[in-house]
Amino acid sequence: MRFLTLLLIAFTFISAPAFSADEKTMEVEVEVKAQAQYSLPTNLELPDHRGKTRSFEDLTGENGLVIVFFRSAEWCPYCQVQLLELQMNKERFDELGYNLVGVSYDNLHVLDLFYTRKNLDFPLLGDPKSKTIRAFGILNEEHKEGSFAYGVPHPTIYIVNKNKQVLKTLSEEGYKKRPEVDDIIAAIPTN
Repeated sequence: MRFLTLLLIAFTFISAPAFSADEKTMEVEVEVKAQAQYSLPTNLELPDHRGKTRSFEDLTGENGLVIVFFRSAEWCPYCQVQLLELQMNKERFDELGYNLVGVSYDNLHVLDLFYTRKNLDFPLLGDPKSKTIRAFGILNEEHKEGSFAYGVPHPTIYIVNKNKQVLKTLSEEGYKKRPEVDDIIAAIPTN
């Protein structure tokens, strides 16, 4: 499994265009929002990769949920690497009492293929009409209707407690750089 991840990472860097010197350096921004002012905009009622409707209540761990919005498990190599890295570190999230869930605009067939081929152990939810993505306010509006990428979210991670309060949000400039797993773990409250 580790070899496959390293191979995918290597492929990603080889096939990705190099950044020009004048391009803005992408940094991961960690934004902390006050508990009392920010609760989930939706109950996350979406079908998982197998077609079973899931909600926040049945997805949440003992202390909360880490919601990972990603572009596509089918065509986005950065998303694929991110999901594999999360899988390799899933036990660390479990130890903190937080479950993982991925959400994208992909259809359920695409999600199930990726889930099965990569032996994931956390659910992937399909939002093909981007209703939930819009509710969170993270729809990437650069892609117009008719584009294959229409409906993708800006990659964003929400750390949510079991009372549906968003504790922290991790978002990126662009889509190529994703938070390191250590940064996500560090953002999870331990009290």
